[in-house]
Amino acid sequence: MKFNDSAWPCCDALVHMFFTDCPEIRPKGAARTRLHNYLQCALDSTESRLRIPLPEEQLKLIRKLVPCVRKHPAQLSSDLQLPPIAWMKIGIQLGAMGMPLSDYFLERYLKWRTLNHQAERLALVVQRQRRSGDFVQSAVEHPDVAYALDVFLLADIPNYNQSPHNWKVRYRPIDLHERAVESTRRQNRGSPKKTPVDQVGKGVFEETQQCIKNAAEQRLIAKELLRKSPDGRFVFSGTRQELLVKLRRKFPGKLQGSDRVQLQAISLVAACGRYRRARAVNAAS
Repeated sequence: MKFNDSAWPCCDALVHMFFTDCPEIRPKGAARTRLHNYLQCALDSTESRLRIPLPEEQLKLIRKLVPCVRKHPAQLSSDLQLPPIAWMKIGIQLGAMGMPLSDYFLERYLKWRTLNHQAERLALVVQRQRRSGDFVQSAVEHPDVAYALDVFLLADIPNYNQSPHNWKVRYRPIDLHERAVESTRRQNRGSPKKTPVDQVGKGVFEETQQCIKNAAEQRLIAKELLRKSPDGRFVFSGTRQELLVKLRRKFPGKLQGSDRVQLQAISLVAACGRYRRARAVNAAS
């Protein structure tokens, strides 16, 4: 039972999915061959020709399984061959009709999934158009379609029909570092970092900027707020708190936000006493 096989014949697939809870059926041998032959004849409605006896447990399973197979909309036949993943989808559908998958089969499927996870690879189910007579359908008109494994198995795929398509499992490596970086990027996109202007508020910033600009151009604070620094800010000889007090006196009714916010806004527009001291230290050195 290899899930990476290119195809499973119908009877092999049904034995894998529904009969492998019987330990004697799992290895290739006489017991498995008898069951395979009987099941094929039952699907072809020729079981009356068989003289080979089967255990009652297996006969009950066959009597329960065959009607479900015949009712399946895919019109399954004993000579049908499909990729294992397509059979898995059919098996789940048959389970919904009252024919549960064997525990052993599910354990093997889970082991295959676990190995993929440990190998850090993602299994995708790819749908490709097959040849139809002598005509090959255009890859542009009918591009490959890839489904996540669980989506393919459990979702109701529109117009799903396994017959005209070649279903194949392909693997894509999973870069754990890349996934972590992408997760960080998504988080950053979801909550973008605020700019300094955003932190104080655009309205507060623009009002503070206009007051300081008017005070400098009109020399309302003579010899203390005279020019701009190399980084584009105005230069004030005193502290931010001193500048805030003077601005509120010169512009009554403005700059009425909290001192903390207003001081942050002033720092964006004016280089106060700390800037001048830094310049002096750099000049002395």
